[in-house]
Amino acid sequence: MTPRTLTALIFICLATLAAPASATSTDPSRSRIALAEITDGATLDGLLAEMGLLRNQRANIANALGRSISPRKLRPGQWLAVRFGDDAETFDALVVHLGRGRRAVVTKQDTGYSSDLFDPDNSDIERTERFKIKRSLAKDAQDSGVPNAVIAQLTKALDTHVDFSRDVHGGETVRITFNEHYTGSGKPTQSDLVFAKIVLRRYSITVARDEDGNWVVDRETPLGGLFRRPVDVAHITSGFGPRKHPVLGVWRQHNGIDYAAPHGTPVYASAPGRVTFVGHQRGYGRLIEIRHSDGLSTRYAHLAGFVDGLERDQIVGVGAHIGSVGQSGTATGPNLHFEILHNGVAVDPLETSIALVPPIDRGNQVARTD
Repeated sequence: MTPRTLTALIFICLATLAAPASATSTDPSRSRIALAEITDGATLDGLLAEMGLLRNQRANIANALGRSISPRKLRPGQWLAVRFGDDAETFDALVVHLGRGRRAVVTKQDTGYSSDLFDPDNSDIERTERFKIKRSLAKDAQDSGVPNAVIAQLTKALDTHVDFSRDVHGGETVRITFNEHYTGSGKPTQSDLVFAKIVLRRYSITVARDEDGNWVVDRETPLGGLFRRPVDVAHITSGFGPRKHPVLGVWRQHNGIDYAAPHGTPVYASAPGRVTFVGHQRGYGRLIEIRHSDGLSTRYAHLAGFVDGLERDQIVGVGAHIGSVGQSGTATGPNLHFEILHNGVAVDPLETSIALVPPIDRGNQVARTD
């Protein structure tokens, strides 16, 4: 067994091992885990793209996975976890949780991509319960047969990530997968949360455990069916709201989010619409603005250049290649400054319910277990 395979084996325990007493929070700058559940109509390539993987990475992963299990056999309710490398962008490993404790693992090694299929220990049984919140998360989970120990683990993991008094109104859907360990008594001696997803009105929350025993809490804002990210792989370096300007050194409102990405990284239209501006604007540098429906507009700034032929009043489709990441305008390095405006007012892409972009730093919100 190679060291990388051993690492993968440790990684697949993110959803089965109880947290060690000495567990500490993962450093988000060192490690990143993205989570995704397979739903009706979803494709492996589409899910991997949403998790931040490039086209060639997705193709290599699909080919490797096919040596263990056909992607066509993946079913709704199963879920994926992708671990990235030290730079938080390079693909390191994929775990496909197939249910009943079975896992398919793809790892990237020096010789290429490899895959393995793992079966669970016979003493462990994986269970999944689905329900809607009618009274409270804890009471409805208990009525659905979820052990109290699992409910306590989930509540602790969500403690600082969900405002139950404001965001839970009744009718929200919940899926909880947990592992029960049996010895010889016929009764489970230990119950551990494996995976949970709660779909709220303003966002959804996904929870799993990483290889250090910490909870990875992945928050997503709702997406319209036609919207996508403006860049395939990047990490957020600056969020929406007041900040000290990295160049000017003064505090001012930041009306968008900044994605750090290599110079020349393709930039795509997040939704279909009409181009209303292509050119240079003070501070923004090379800028593209696109008007969409329902009073929504998006801006793409600090670009290195525009796609040949792009001009004002041109109609573009979702995912259309419109430019490339650069450092024009007031910028400290190559990045894409991305804005969403609703009726001319800037809104936070990571918080508002009309957001067009899911958080690219998915998986960086880690809850301590101690």
